[in-house]
Amino acid sequence: MKIISLVREPISRNISAFFENFERDVGLPYEDSNLSIEELEKIFLKNYNHDIPLQWFDKHIKKKFQIDVYVSPFPDHGIATYRHKNIKLLLVRLENDDETIVQAIKEFLDLDTLKMLHGNVGSKKEYSQTYMKFKQRIKLPESYIC
Repeated sequence: MKIISLVREPISRNISAFFENFERDVGLPYEDSNLSIEELEKIFLKNYNHDIPLQWFDKHIKKKFQIDVYVSPFPDHGIATYRHKNIKLLLVRLENDDETIVQAIKEFLDLDTLKMLHGNVGSKKEYSQTYMKFKQRIKLPESYIC
């Protein structure tokens, strides 16, 4: 069995997921909200489960496939392969350029060709302008970043 998972820098991932799940985390649909960036920041810091990216691999990979991705530091180049019995896992950092991601997946799956399509892009969604402003203006406490 071969598993591929993209990983993302956790703070950016959390902000993106906050907007993707806006109604769940804010309590009303985006199109019905008129909240300031400051109000959104308070909601984000108070209501959002910020530990999701820190727990995801233990919950979904280690528990189910006995692969511990934290056994060694993630490489700076953003690509790692893990193996347990007949299971192989490829982790690719989403911040890598498309060519690097495609090449890693092609090698992992032993493919000659592969085309990457981009979907679920925050900058193309209804909330894109608010999302961009939020990313530019948010001031996270040092305890959040460390």
